[in-house]
Amino acid sequence: MKKIIFLLAIVVLPFVSKSQSYKFCSYTSTSKYVMTFNQNDQQTASFKLFDSNDNLVKTTTGNWEFREEGVYGAATYIIYKFNGANANLPDMKFLYIRDGNGSPQEIRDVKDRTWSRCF
Repeated sequence: MKKIIFLLAIVVLPFVSKSQSYKFCSYTSTSKYVMTFNQNDQQTASFKLFDSNDNLVKTTTGNWEFREEGVYGAATYIIYKFNGANANLPDMKFLYIRDGNGSPQEIRDVKDRTWSRCF
């Protein structure tokens, strides 16, 4: 039981203690994607798509949660659940990677694209 509480503290504490939200960005030659995860009562999130001129093209909202998975060891995932008009879309799943201090460093989607921290 103590190990579970300790592991939960390591995973959740970086989101709680250092900031109220974290942004991760991914870029293509024609667009920019921005995911924002807010640490609040509902754990809200947003997904924004910008064109090459930095004009907002699309915004979706949702909620997020941590999920521990792994076959050969624990891996932490962030699950983004759409709500509103997009609630029928499947959840998005990101591998959550921390730096040596336990702070969020990057996330990776199921297509192994790296989303770096952005501010």
